Order: sequence, then structure tokens, then C-alpha cells
Amino acid sequence: MNKKLTIILVYILCFTVFISGCGLGSSEMEIEAQTEVVPPVEIDEEGIQVPQEGNYSFGIDTSSFYDREQDLEPDRDSSFGSQTQVLTAENPGFSHEGVGIQLSPVLLEGEEIELEIQEMIAPQPLGATKVNAYDFSINSNNDYQGFYVISIPYDGELDRDEAAVGAGYFNESTWEWEPVMFEVDQGNQQVIITTDHLSTFGSFTIVGENTRYARISSDLFEAHDFLSKYSGSYGEIIEEAINNNMSPGMKAVELGRSVVGDWLSASGYLLTFEGIAYSSEFISNLSDMMGNVGASMALVQLATDYSRGDERIMALNAFKNAGNFMISRWGTKALSVAMLGVTAIDYSLNRLANELIKGREEIWEQAYRLYYKENHARSGRDWYNRLRELQSQSESPDQFQRLVETEVNMYTYLFWNETEDTIAFYQSEAMSSGFTGGGGLNEKLKERIADAYKSELLLDSLEPVFRQVERDLRYEQFEEYQQELAALKDELNQLVKFEIQERVTEGENPNYAGYIMRFATLSEDAEPARWTGRLNEEGYISGSFTVLGHLMAGAPSQIELYETVEDLQAGNPELVVDFVVDVPHTVVTIGEILEEDLSGTWKGSFVITYAALLEYDISTGEATGPDSQDIIEAVEACEDEFGQAMMAIIINFLEKLIDTDIPLTMEFVEKEEEGRYSGSLITYISKALPEDSPYEVEDEWKYFDAVYKEGILEFAVHDEDSTTYYTGQLETSDRLSGTFNTPSGEMENFISGYWWIERIEADEGEDGQEDPAPGDFGDN
Repeated sequence: MNKKLTIILVYILCFTVFISGCGLGSSEMEIEAQTEVVPPVEIDEEGIQVPQEGNYSFGIDTSSFYDREQDLEPDRDSSFGSQTQVLTAENPGFSHEGVGIQLSPVLLEGEEIELEIQEMIAPQPLGATKVNAYDFSINSNNDYQGFYVISIPYDGELDRDEAAVGAGYFNESTWEWEPVMFEVDQGNQQVIITTDHLSTFGSFTIVGENTRYARISSDLFEAHDFLSKYSGSYGEIIEEAINNNMSPGMKAVELGRSVVGDWLSASGYLLTFEGIAYSSEFISNLSDMMGNVGASMALVQLATDYSRGDERIMALNAFKNAGNFMISRWGTKALSVAMLGVTAIDYSLNRLANELIKGREEIWEQAYRLYYKENHARSGRDWYNRLRELQSQSESPDQFQRLVETEVNMYTYLFWNETEDTIAFYQSEAMSSGFTGGGGLNEKLKERIADAYKSELLLDSLEPVFRQVERDLRYEQFEEYQQELAALKDELNQLVKFEIQERVTEGENPNYAGYIMRFATLSEDAEPARWTGRLNEEGYISGSFTVLGHLMAGAPSQIELYETVEDLQAGNPELVVDFVVDVPHTVVTIGEILEEDLSGTWKGSFVITYAALLEYDISTGEATGPDSQDIIEAVEACEDEFGQAMMAIIINFLEKLIDTDIPLTMEFVEKEEEGRYSGSLITYISKALPEDSPYEVEDEWKYFDAVYKEGILEFAVHDEDSTTYYTGQLETSDRLSGTFNTPSGEMENFISGYWWIERIEADEGEDGQEDPAPGDFGDN
């Protein structure tokens, strides 16, 4: 590996992290659940039985799961069997026993597509789910590039108010059901899916206890028509964003919060940001995500209402601003950019005059039409492809509209721009067809004939093309909404590692060893047994919960410690400790604050749980998360500086290190001022890599000044282009743990995670590594 790459990787990963000229954003944080989990406590006739110790899984796991034991295979016993049909522009659809598919006749022109539908036996996406699955396939030798509208029946005997109805497609590479754009047709008891590819698709119905978590744990139960529940507010939401430097405002946040509120409604918990026991950074990030969900939902509803013929939205200022807002927020995606151009032209169709050409002038109109019929006719597919080309060239809705108008004008004037000999030839062809007359051709007549043809073209040939582009837009915008919704769900379904540690002076025994702990205050619907455990003989307990599971339990913000089961039953805790959830790792310490001297060498590890670069998909050039646009712009700047191949290497490198224990050494020397230390640290990234890794990393010492006060340690490691902030606390006299975070530019989080270290004796140096001599800290 060349020296430049080595330097870049050191900058990225040894918490110098910032490449000059690049700014980065946020990413998905994730901690793997413990493989061996202590079961929840049980309540029986003899009282409460609490496990002695272990890693607990607190609350309800809100993450989705799949039945990986069930194969995906044809249903040989099905009465549906296997159905085949040839689809054409004249016959673009097929239906049998409520299962159907519809293709675009515009994009089927000149095509014959062989369709096959097979009923399948498929894995369940969630427990107790009824699955109706069908495999849709077509012959590969076709040029169809449009959408497919698929209809699949669901169990109509279930009351939708009591059951969750969903839809998805089965990804055989990941063995998981993935979300699709769909609506629920209650009248015909079908899910109506819109998709740009074919695969195995299914409808789902789920009842009972799992209904509460179906919409929370996956994107499979979020129907497109569900959005209508929140319609009516999108105008204010978009206008507010326009007036807020193109950022979603509080109205969007409230709309996004109402969606999460619906998810939590079954638990009786009302989500509010006031007084919630989470770090301010997490609350800020969650608020941004809710704003993105609200804004993208408003744009989806805007497009949906228009597609349903609600012309009132054309008068909204929000509609005129929506295209620019989409560009600012999500980039110049072709279909989004086209929104205003297409709809403005479409909206003006009924205003076009169709003036009748009469008398001696008819011969010129006939010559004009023969020209287009014989040599220059465009099919619906031709116009569709041309519109897509214009979309890709556009940087604003206004520009797209101008390009379309120019294209139509140029097309309708092709004949008049031909040579005089060509025009005379088609005049003679018209005369041979029985038309008489001639003469009188002037610029005004040319314009009248071209305008009449333009009107006819827009009303007849181009109208279905505009409708197709409008459906494309609606699909694209719904995908954007789903991505924002998925990011929010991922945020809420994060696993939080939770630890309680009693501070103990060396040589003394913990006061709370063996005590029963319980989270408080729990909601009425929460199961107390799921939020109960026991500290071990060292006064320690570890476990995990999801953010959403914690919120559904009432967002408890206290730990109660009970000496006996009787005390627990009587609700008589000996100690109550307040805490704040720090995602993804929360440590609660109990006991008196230790005023220990930190001087000496400490060794442990740190774990990167969050890396903004991993939000970026280098194959598509897109990113996810609340700062997706900032990430895209930053990566593009880095690619301009170092090349796309280099960025791909760095992203791959980060993927190998995420959630990996990386050896860490720290050294502290006490200063004269009380509570202040000089320090140094080194992260042995080279040791965390596989032996056959092609990457070369130079591990380097970094120096800092630290403040230790009332059991809390804080320091910052500065480099040329970045600063990483460390916060920790003393768990015991010989163990420190905490979190770290590296911001970048205006974004609060580029890389983050947690760390821990333990004091070692002077002769316990890291094998093969050169530790610094005491006090050798360089320049601070």
C-alpha cells in the first residue's frame, strides 16, 4: 500500500478522521446482541425467581426476525398452479383468482412478453404471519423498462382494524422479506404493489400479540394509503421548510412524531422530547429523522393527491416550491426534478386550442401529417425515453419544463424546417391523395398547423406518457419516504448495551452484590419481569434493550435496587439511581464517587459502532441517514481529491473494523493542578486486522490534557483537521469506561463508539509495542 493510502487510513481511523476538503455525517449504530441471554424472571406461586447473574435481554425485542428454516419453494398442492400469459400493448395485464399484474401499455409498444406466475411456500416475515406468496417472472429477451402493478389477495376473513396487513418481496440473497410500495384495497381484499422489478411477492396478515410490533419492527406493514391518515398538512410543512433554509421544521417533526406515536400507541406511551431520559445528541438526531420522515411524507401525499386528480393543490405555494425543496434536500434526482415540469404541462393540456384548418389550407396540413407519418413518427416509448433524457439533463423543475417545451416545439416544426424541395414533395403527395389547393403558405399558417398538431400530440399521444412519468415520480418519492422511515426505525431499533457497576475501593467488597435491580417507572403494559435482574458478586450487571422497547416500557429513567425478593414485592427499594440512556452504550455507576489517582498505564479496547462513511453506497452514489446529502457532497469532494477507487478502499476498511475490539493503551501523569492530567493514547488498529489483510496502518501515539472531577474523566485529542472527544467514568479504582465522538464541520457525529481500560502494573507492557516513558507526552 502506498504512503498516501497509509496516511489517509491513519487519518480516518486513528481519530484524526478528517480528510482536508471533505465533510461527513451520520450513520447507523449497531451493537450485536449477546449470544447467550439470561431468560427473564418468572413469577410463580412461590414468589419471584431472579437469575443470579448474566447478560440480560431487557424488555421486548422490537427488531424483526425471519423463519430461516422454511425454504422458498413452489406450492405443488395449490389450486392456483402455474399461470402463463403473453402480454402486449393491447393486452398489458393478466388476472387469475385475485392474483394479477399490469404493465404500462406505453412502454409495451412493440413488445411481446411471456409472463409466468407460480404460487409459492415462503418463510414468515414475523411470527404468526399468514403469507400469500407468488413468484412473478417474464422472459429475459425484452426491452420493457416500466413498472409492474401487482395484485395479491390477503386473508379477507380478518378485520383490518384488528389485523396488520402488509406486503413485500422476498430477497433470496439475504433470505429476508423487503419492503415495497403498496396500497390496501379493502373492497377487493387485495394488496396492490407497485415495483420496478419482478421476484417473489407476498401479502401478509398478522393478528394477536405480534400485531402490536408488526409496523414497529419492519417496513412490511406500512401501506402507501396509510399516508392519507396524515393528509392535509403537507402545504404548511413544505412552505415551512422553504422558509427554513430548505430544512424540515417543527411541523414536519410533529408529523414524523405522530407516525412514531402510532407505533407506540399500543403500549400507552406518548412520545415526547421533554423530560425523556436520553442524551441530547440522540434526541437531536431523532428529531432530525422525524423531520425528514414528515417532510418526505408530505411530498408523497402531494404527489398522490395530484395523481388522484385533486387540482386544488396546483394553487398551493407549496406545490410550486416542492420541486426546489426536493432538490435541496435529496439532490437532483431526475424524477423529482421533473415534478413541476411534467405536472405544469399536464395541468395546461385542457387550455390548448385545437383550431380547425379549412379550405385551401388543408393541403398543407395533409402534407405536414404525411411527413410525420412516413418518416418522423414517435411512439409513446420514444417520447418516454426522450423525456427521461431531458430529466437527466435538468438541474431544476423550471429547466426541465423549458426543455420539454423546446423539444415539443422543435418536433412540431421539423417539417417547416425542411428544404423547399422536401416540402414541395409532400405537397404533391397530398395532392395525389385527393387534396386540392395550395399557395397561401406563410409563417402564420405554419404556426397554426404546428400548434394544432402540438395540441393533438399533447392531448392524445403525450398524455399517457406524462401519466407514466407521474407514476414514476410517485414511486420514486415513496421510495424516498421509505428510506427515511427505515432510517428512523433503525434508529429506534438500535440495541443499547446497558451496564450497572458499583464503585468499590480496592480491597473492599461491594455493598450491593446480589441485589435485585428493576427499571422504573414502567408503563402499565410493560412486563416488570422483563426489566428485572440481579447484580453479581462484584456488584455488576450487563444486558441490552432496544430504544423502542425501552420507550414502549414507558422510558424508565431510574434503577431500583432491592435486597430481597420480599422488598421487591413490597416495592421497598434500598437505593434508587437516576440515569440517562446514552446510545449505544450506557453505564450506570452506583456507590460513592472515587477520587482515585489515575496516574499510570491503562490498557483495554475501543469499539467503533458508528461511521458516517458506511452510510454511503459507492455503487449508486447515494447515502442514507439525516445528513445523507452532506455525506454525498463530502464523498464527492474526497473522490475529486483522491479518486473513487481510494474511497472504495477506505469504506471497505471501515466495514472490517466496525464493531471490532481494537486494543487501546492510555497513560496518565498527574499535574500540579488538582484533577488535571497529561495523557497519551495509542489505538492498535493494526492488531485488529486479519493476518492476511492487505491494509497497512501505522499506529501512532496521540497526546492530550485531561480533567478528572467527581468521578468523570473528559479530554479531547486534537489533530490537524479534527478533534475527538472522550468522556468516561471510574467504575472501580482500576477500571475506566466511556464513549468517544468525532464531529466534522457542522455535523455532530462522524465516528463514535465506546471504550474501556484497566490499570496495569508497570511491567505489563503491550507485547511487541513501545509504550511511552512516564511523562513523555510531547507537545500538548
